[in-house]
Amino acid sequence: MLLASTTANALNYLYTLLMSRSLGLEGYGSVVALFALIGIAAVPTGVVQNVVVDATARLAAQGLGTRAGALLRVALVRLVALYGVTLALILTGSTYLARFLQLPEPSLVTWAGLALFCAGLAPAALGVLQGLQRFPSLGLTTVLGPLAKLGVGVALVGLGWGVHGAVVGAVAGAALALATALFFVPAGWMARLREPVVFLTPTSWRLAGNLMAFTGLLNLDVLLVKHYLAPSEAGLYAAASTGGKVLLFMTGAIPAVLFPQVITLHTRGQAAEAYRVLQRALGYTLILIAPALAVYWAAPALVMQLLFGQAYVGAAPLLRPLALGMAGFAVVGALLTYQVGRQRFDCLPWLAAGAVAEALGVVALRGEAAWVPYVLIVVAAALTWVLWRLAVRR
Repeated sequence: MLLASTTANALNYLYTLLMSRSLGLEGYGSVVALFALIGIAAVPTGVVQNVVVDATARLAAQGLGTRAGALLRVALVRLVALYGVTLALILTGSTYLARFLQLPEPSLVTWAGLALFCAGLAPAALGVLQGLQRFPSLGLTTVLGPLAKLGVGVALVGLGWGVHGAVVGAVAGAALALATALFFVPAGWMARLREPVVFLTPTSWRLAGNLMAFTGLLNLDVLLVKHYLAPSEAGLYAAASTGGKVLLFMTGAIPAVLFPQVITLHTRGQAAEAYRVLQRALGYTLILIAPALAVYWAAPALVMQLLFGQAYVGAAPLLRPLALGMAGFAVVGALLTYQVGRQRFDCLPWLAAGAVAEALGVVALRGEAAWVPYVLIVVAAALTWVLWRLAVRR
């Protein structure tokens, strides 16, 4: 699974880099803004997937794994309702959203809504496969989606579809991932579950709130910059932001390892050991980030040229502060994971306040690209201090 996850992340990043070279500044800025919108709206699916994994694992432990199809049916009914309404709202407001993000056509928002709909359903099926520990099937599904997005997106852009081709590629990838996951789920869709599965518990609401606030922190700047700046300037900012987020990609495995360890130790009442695990996780995060920050600081123009091409070298001055801001958010992500693993959801008001402060800061600057990264640095530093204070309360 680690290989599959790494491959999928690499394919997604390769897709982003190829789009930057194929679409130019204006087109690339539009694609990044649309994907930022999808990323924020898709947060609830991660919570549903966690619930499905837990419920499926319990069924399998009772020898009732064949009823996983029924569990998926229940989850899909809820997700279809949620993202059906979301899609309807997106279609209704497509003209406004296109105007707000300075997109060339409202149809781009429509295609993004379709990608969100498919991407919103797939995690339920993936959760069943994960709960049943069918890791070969899960790994194949995890890779096929990004591979299809890459292949279809590159092909359509090459045929002259432009930004539409890039977004349709995302629809194709999400649809194939959903279809593949459904294919691998065992039969038994009409079986009856002995116990009802509760998806919207107080804990799941709090978890969704934390994840949505954190995702907003990582994406709101891109959306607001796309609104305020000229398309070409927004494209430069989008590229620098993507370059900065390489640091999050590099450290992404740390929260994934930290989370189950903290849950286990917290359940056993081993608070001191859980805290030591957090300290090690933060140490590994800094060890991974420091060399990348050094390279970014020493040669930002070279990094932008290698990643995105000569047309994006103008974004080099933005890369340094954006990378520093993303390094801060990588630490915030580790601290948030630790708190959630301890069933402490007291980060939510602070994360929400940080997201609001970030948005207000960008609005006050009217998206001025040279200063927006420093808003992120200040917010990340403040949240790091606050979440650290919360974490040391054992």
